[in-house]
Amino acid sequence: MGPYPAMTFLGGLHQGDLDAVVRAGRRIVYRPGDTVLGEGSPSTSVVFVMGGTVKLVKSAASGRAVVLELRGPGEVMGDLGAIDGEPRSAGAVALDLVELLVLPAAAFLDLTRSRPGVPQAMIATLVRRLREASGRQLELGSSDVVGRVCARLAQLCTSHGQVSDDGVLLDRAISQQELADWCGSSRDSVVRALGELRHRGWIATGRQRVLVVEPDLIRARAEGPPD
Repeated sequence: MGPYPAMTFLGGLHQGDLDAVVRAGRRIVYRPGDTVLGEGSPSTSVVFVMGGTVKLVKSAASGRAVVLELRGPGEVMGDLGAIDGEPRSAGAVALDLVELLVLPAAAFLDLTRSRPGVPQAMIATLVRRLREASGRQLELGSSDVVGRVCARLAQLCTSHGQVSDDGVLLDRAISQQELADWCGSSRDSVVRALGELRHRGWIATGRQRVLVVEPDLIRARAEGPPD
């Protein structure tokens, strides 16, 4: 298997299939804040994250960009559009320095026909996304705002955090409004939740930065409130 997390598209490929995917694409590097994919743009390519993290965003009725999810090393974007030809349903923005592998949609479809491991990885990716969506629905119905904020902070620690002696730093990863949209809560509710976590000493906050002082407690709270 390749050098990517097993629960990702590229991580699920055997080495020969991974090599074939890499040969078919070209690498592009984006800086933090760069738009990687435009919402509504033609689905002419399939994109793999080789390094760094991107946030998937979608425009709300108000025009604000709402964070849907994060994508990290080994993960794929634009695969569904390559199949059905529909415009991209969401955009993507680089959270940090990001290296992407870009394949023309036609080249990706050729690989799905010539390499059985590629469509298998695609099916596994779709199943994971369905499970994530189901889990998110359950979370919205059963978890409080503090728990949802902790879940998102835990995810950011894994994907974007900079580990130091003081904790895990999330620097310019996401705004409070984006965090609120991502949690399915109001900004005021998220501000209160962050204030509670600050009061407990679990986090310290600044302008578009959060220092997660107690990441283990944050992860535990994400799984449910204490008894």
